[in-house]
Amino acid sequence: DIDFISHQMFSDKYHLSGEDEQLIRDTFTTDILHFFTLNHGWYAEGLNYFLIIYKRNHLMPPEQIRSFHQMCEKIVALMKEGGFKV
Repeated sequence: DIDFISHQMFSDKYHLSGEDEQLIRDTFTTDILHFFTLNHGWYAEGLNYFLIIYKRNHLMPPEQIRSFHQMCEKIVALMKEGGFKV
């Protein structure tokens, strides 16, 4: 589990892991850590060029798809701002 001492609430709520710890630390900027801390319950998994964002055991009603898409765009924008190539 990769923890962030500066963001203990995030570290308490999420299990972050991966092969390249430094890349993960560089990707999870203060803004991204803050976003996920405030929007608890979301899961994100990345593999190569793919990023999957979801809520476990939750089927989203059609009327929430637009807001979900906007949230995903915000996450991608935060990652780009942090210098991550997405």
